[in-house]
Amino acid sequence: MHWFHGFKLHLVINDKGEIFNFTIPKPMLMIGKPLNDKSFIRKLYGKLYADKGYIDKRLVLRWNTSYHSNQKQYEEFTNDDF
Repeated sequence: MHWFHGFKLHLVINDKGEIFNFTIPKPMLMIGKPLNDKSFIRKLYGKLYADKGYIDKRLVLRWNTSYHSNQKQYEEFTNDDF
């Protein structure tokens, strides 16, 4: 078996474990790039959970541009309070 280095699989699954969307980017593509791609995250709503490597402050600020008086600031979005 031969391994091809440099390719990554990015999956979006729903709460039932079903594949909602996927992409296999070109080698050496920035890891967080799929979250910037509107076609990859189209029709998404609700909460987005991702590995820390995917989420950076610029993306959080872009997704949460308007704050309400009862909304937590973006630094507190790392963990859910269940």
